[in-house]
Amino acid sequence: MKAEQKQVYNLIEAHYRLHRKRLVKQKRYMAGNWSEDAIQEGYANAFQYWQTYDLNMPFDNWINRIISNSARRMSNWVKGYVRDQEETASVFDLIEKKASSPYDQHKAREAYLLIQDEDEPKRTCLQYSLVDQCTAEDVRLLTGQNENTIKTWVKRFRDDHRELYR
Repeated sequence: MKAEQKQVYNLIEAHYRLHRKRLVKQKRYMAGNWSEDAIQEGYANAFQYWQTYDLNMPFDNWINRIISNSARRMSNWVKGYVRDQEETASVFDLIEKKASSPYDQHKAREAYLLIQDEDEPKRTCLQYSLVDQCTAEDVRLLTGQNENTIKTWVKRFRDDHRELYR
């Protein structure tokens, strides 16, 4: 380990011991309950990118910028995670109302989760066709896609996931 690297590592470690609790409270508004994870990720990034620190510059500015960026990334991840969870829950509620039996509900839920891995125009068409149970003509009117393309996507999806459609 180089002397410069050791010096930066010691600064990071000392900063962590002195300021961790304050930073967790401070970054809680950004990352919520994930603030502790964001702070730890920030310090891990500081260790990883120690070469970007100039020993002639103020250390606190450098480390706080890294930690703030980690908290911001964590905040964006949490918002996306919560939004995805809420969207999935609302879709499952709709599936339960539409499906006639528990078996059909289970089948529609599994199809919905598999459909989420598809690319955008295909995903929307498959969701309308298989989860919302719209006809290919209705999906064409809703999305503007070619009706034969929609039918092909649905057939290929059903062929690829036969276990759902037995």
